[in-house]
Amino acid sequence: MNAKLVKLHPLFLFLALELLAIVGFGLGGNNVVYYILGFIVAIFGVVLTFKRIKKNEIFSLLMIAIPILLIAVFVSFGVLSQKNGVLVNIATFIGIISFFLIGLSMRRSKGVNAELILICIGGGLALLVLISMIATWCQYGLFYGIRYKSTPIYFYGGERFDVTEEQSWLNGFSFVAVTLRYSGLFGVLLSTGLAGLFFINPKKELRKFIISGVIGFIGLLSLLTTPNVVGLLMLIPMLIVAGYTRVMMLEVIPEKVKKGIRNGVSYTFIGIVIILVILFAVMFLNANGYDQIDGYKPIASRVTSELSRTFLENDILRKIFNNESFMGPINRVLNQSAIYFNYFGFISEHTASEVAMYSNTKMFEIEIIKEGGIFAFIVLAFFLVFVVQNIFKYGKNSKDSKLSRGLIVTLLITFIIYSSFNNESFPFVHIARYYNSMFRSLPGLIFIFLIGFSFYPDLKQGEVPEFEKEIETSPVSVEVSKENEVKDDYFFDNESEEVKDEQ
Repeated sequence: MNAKLVKLHPLFLFLALELLAIVGFGLGGNNVVYYILGFIVAIFGVVLTFKRIKKNEIFSLLMIAIPILLIAVFVSFGVLSQKNGVLVNIATFIGIISFFLIGLSMRRSKGVNAELILICIGGGLALLVLISMIATWCQYGLFYGIRYKSTPIYFYGGERFDVTEEQSWLNGFSFVAVTLRYSGLFGVLLSTGLAGLFFINPKKELRKFIISGVIGFIGLLSLLTTPNVVGLLMLIPMLIVAGYTRVMMLEVIPEKVKKGIRNGVSYTFIGIVIILVILFAVMFLNANGYDQIDGYKPIASRVTSELSRTFLENDILRKIFNNESFMGPINRVLNQSAIYFNYFGFISEHTASEVAMYSNTKMFEIEIIKEGGIFAFIVLAFFLVFVVQNIFKYGKNSKDSKLSRGLIVTLLITFIIYSSFNNESFPFVHIARYYNSMFRSLPGLIFIFLIGFSFYPDLKQGEVPEFEKEIETSPVSVEVSKENEVKDDYFFDNESEEVKDEQ
């Protein structure tokens, strides 16, 4: 590589880290600005690193890159997004693609420090949550969810609201009331910093231990002082994932045992995917057997109508597939997804589609149907399968530090689990019809970035990617390994020796 280009790597890394910190904090609250800045940084990174993507990586890269491209198309140019304006939609499209490319480029950039990346993301999120948490304490008081449990209702603009289901949040340069489902995502993601303590030896890496602990404590404190019960429950799968990842890194466990555990997890994952496919098919047929909006009138084939009738007449099946509290919003969305004019996103002007549009399903996989139709859901389903496989492949094979691998695996899986069960599509309490797309949101951009950064290609047994070879042989890595990582260095690796060698 040209020595002049090598010297530009630290500049690219600096710009990318600054962008990630600002996105984590949400400075200014204008997502379009982040899309444009992301595009500029991504172009810079691609120019520096595109030659470092080898032929043996391309096939597995396309398995993730193509779905991201299609999701960006559906989310940016679906029927629902037409009201946003052409320029905003184009910016959204390039923004989603750009953050994936930034992650991919940083992974292949000389001198990259995965732990520093996580600190920038965690620091931005922690500052946002800390400011919002203090504002909530000032406005509502500590543990207001418990204190006002018996008298939670208040009126705003002539409408009823529940004070125990909201909190104050910094949005741009002002504070607004948001739902606990929305703020809870930030708290849960920050709490993974506590899981990071599993991967740090405080005697050797005290500073990292303190930083990770403080970031995690801010997230946990934000969940406790509300309290956000659902958010706290979401910490259970987070700790399970972190614990599994840490156990698989233990050298005292024989490789045969680890292989058996991985095979068990793989078979379990395959089984879950099969069950979910069958479950979704049943849900779709049930939802389309009757009009969920207008008195359960048959609108589909005789088979789906009979299936829906069976589910309505059987008490157990009705409670599972037709209960209003959980399945009602999902059924409405699935019902409208089968109508031809909603194939590529909902037309909100249509009465039934509008009702479905403003139904919060709490599942980001279902919510994407509103934006890009049933085809967007199918693409997202395939995408998530590839992503989960890649996450555990990265955790197993990467040469990154145990802390980096453990946190990235835990962050990504926790994000998917939370967004699959407690996603918030309408975060602003007093603006009922403001739709929040997950892939247009700031946490969504960080999620996409981490997918790009953690991408690990499928290679033959014994092969190591080129960027991993650099980690193995770089002077800085050798020095750290000799000192058993006693030094706690958060700065970029020194490029001077590499430049001299290449000159």
